Amino acid sequence: MPVVSVYVYETTYSLRWLPIGGYVSMAGEDSENEEVKDLEIPYQRTINGINPWKRAIVTIAGIAFNFIFALILIAIYIFSTGVSTEDNTINVVNGSLAEQSGLSSGDKIVAVKDIQILSNGTPIYQDCTNTRCNIPYFNSFYVYLNNDQINNAVNEYLDTNLTQEITIIYTHKGTNSELTTSLIREYKDGEFPLLGINEATKIPNFFEGIGLTFKTFGEIIVLMGKAIASLFSPEGFNSLGGVVSMYQSSKTMASAGILSYIWYL
Repeated sequence: MPVVSVYVYETTYSLRWLPIGGYVSMAGEDSENEEVKDLEIPYQRTINGINPWKRAIVTIAGIAFNFIFALILIAIYIFSTGVSTEDNTINVVNGSLAEQSGLSSGDKIVAVKDIQILSNGTPIYQDCTNTRCNIPYFNSFYVYLNNDQINNAVNEYLDTNLTQEITIIYTHKGTNSELTTSLIREYKDGEFPLLGINEATKIPNFFEGIGLTFKTFGEIIVLMGKAIASLFSPEGFNSLGGVVSMYQSSKTMASAGILSYIWYL
């Protein structure tokens, strides 16, 4: 039941009591609809009276716009947040352990002398205490120092040595330097403190950004397919949520900032 209805040139706009979604009902979809009959719309102006190819375009238009809208949002996100510089340049959070240890934004992580984790899906431990383990890409360094699950695994590997010194080889203003610290690996109250290192990013050029937009779009489509397939498992079925769940998720992401909300959308 609508709260209010406004008729404008063969179209009725309605505001419903529960405005939790929208829909478009074409004239002629429901031949028993007395409201449509009262409008006396010519048959050739109804959905069943137009050419089949036009009817097909109308049918897929709404679905297609969802994908187009997603592409637009992904593009906004990529051009706003930037992409990796792909040279291990870092940004350091003010007041963080990384800054206290002597690292600063613009430095480049070159290597690490410690136990390196090569990230290929499964942690692999390599003793780099007396050798230089090059860091091929930032993610291997970041995962190594920030992931709780891996940190716990490292603790198990290190037995009781919960405070582990780490030597970082890095480039500062074009000069190679070494930094040995125990702050980054310090373990307190069962948790590792935030390291405060993020990968530096750059705004992509137009063609690079568009290419990344479509690449990300494809990856999301694949993830959606996997998510739909997982619904046929007990765990997936139990994770389903309705309108309230969507609202709560939206509220959480919106509180994290506009870019987080755009990515969520």
